[in-house]
Amino acid sequence: MIEKAEIAPGWRAEARPLNPWAGVLPGSTAHHEALHTVAAILTGNNVEIASNVPGPGYLGKTVIGGEFNAIAFMAAHALGCSGTGHDRAVVALAGHDTEAAASAARSILSGHDREIYAVAALIETKRTISGFEAKEAMERAAKPQTEIKLTGPKGEVHYFVTSSLVPFPNRCHSSKLLNN
Repeated sequence: MIEKAEIAPGWRAEARPLNPWAGVLPGSTAHHEALHTVAAILTGNNVEIASNVPGPGYLGKTVIGGEFNAIAFMAAHALGCSGTGHDRAVVALAGHDTEAAASAARSILSGHDREIYAVAALIETKRTISGFEAKEAMERAAKPQTEIKLTGPKGEVHYFVTSSLVPFPNRCHSSKLLNN
């Protein structure tokens, strides 16, 4: 959605959110792997890869570095994804309480919907991503950017990018919204 406003006599501004994942509808496997990935990163583990490329006996995989992370393993189950039987079995075989790990995953992932969507959309688009790419997508989703186009009274155009979530903070008070 492009927002337009007259910000001063003769000066017009247009704001367009920069969302590289707009229009991407992640599939269930990308979403499942994104949940493992985001939970692992939020709990301090490194993610080597996350992928929705199927292999023998699986539809996707997330490879987590470091110590075993029951919370990351249970993240997809915790948020109601299908295909979590193997995840639950691995956590139980490692001696962890699956429901306690799922509860912790729900708590940790709460409020991170943008980051989960961004990672899932990236997996859906690229099929396999690195942990670095996942972190980058999470950071970008957590701090959305907006492209601002300023047009001066003589038609000169200036562009810049801001992390501001409210590009025209005073529009309700002193700016006249434009309809075109």
